[in-house]
Amino acid sequence: MFSLALITIACIFGVVSGTPSARQASCRPNFEGTGVTIVTGAVEGAVSRVVAGRPLKIDGAPFLLNSTANWQVDQTTSTKPTYILKQIGNDKLVVDVVDGELTLAQTDSSKQAQIWEIECKQCLEGASSIPGGGKFASLGCSIKSAATGLCATLDTASGVLGLADCSPAGAQTFYFWSATTGLRSRDLNKRCDMDQFDACFSGCGNIPNCPGCEVGCTIGCCGSTGCC
Repeated sequence: MFSLALITIACIFGVVSGTPSARQASCRPNFEGTGVTIVTGAVEGAVSRVVAGRPLKIDGAPFLLNSTANWQVDQTTSTKPTYILKQIGNDKLVVDVVDGELTLAQTDSSKQAQIWEIECKQCLEGASSIPGGGKFASLGCSIKSAATGLCATLDTASGVLGLADCSPAGAQTFYFWSATTGLRSRDLNKRCDMDQFDACFSGCGNIPNCPGCEVGCTIGCCGSTGCC
């Protein structure tokens, strides 16, 4: 249920209010009202659409960086943002928790289980205004239940998302992208992995190339070239 894109993005780090700032220990991203793809750090897969009442699951195939956004992440407050994760095209379906699993359910404003805290190691501004799509948050984000304090966790065997005690692990790491407009590598086997994406973002100023990439398109760091 989350979507990807790569294109030049000014390396501006900011707090959730949108004020530019230096890199912080953690931040809460501003998704600027745009649709996103949510990608897991443990497996190169995006959260797929499901019908109401079914648990959220990761697509088996590696995500495409020009995939269509499946989710909209709305802020519920501005000072210390919390979020509601809605399905694109049907904002009455949101991510809830049923029997310990993240599940699509009808919107219910009285249910704290539908409220989420998202914290990232680095937030990027302006992704929604980039024509080809952009990355809102890099270096890994956690998605925490506001009701229980437990973190969204990928079961790598089943591909299902559930809740577990929070720990800095790949199974609890997520990335958020706006949808691309068709920019795509000519050889998807030569895509940089997520660690290499982060290396490009964190290397702003050095204008690095993603390691191991021979075919490229513009990746989101100061105009550096990498793989899509």
